[in-house]
Amino acid sequence: MNITLESLEAKLLEENLKVMFQQAYEQGLHDAKSIQSLPPMLKKKDLAEYFQVSLPSVENIIRMEGFPKSKVAKARYPRDQVIEWVNKNVERVNQLQKAI
Repeated sequence: MNITLESLEAKLLEENLKVMFQQAYEQGLHDAKSIQSLPPMLKKKDLAEYFQVSLPSVENIIRMEGFPKSKVAKARYPRDQVIEWVNKNVERVNQLQKAI
């Protein structure tokens, strides 16, 4: 049996990728569960938990252009629209979190 360095490297890479993909999958499941555990209409404290920032920082976030707000209830924010907004504005949110 003739084992080459290239075949060992390829096998090691394959094993490392399997572990990495499994970890990413598990993290995705965890993130989805934590997001769906939030109420459909978020309060400022829910936003602070979701963004992992203080309440004063939440005030800055909710003032950002286009941030979704409930048209029915004051100081409530629709969870699914907030998540969609974050996905579309991820760079802005990251910059804000770095500044905090």
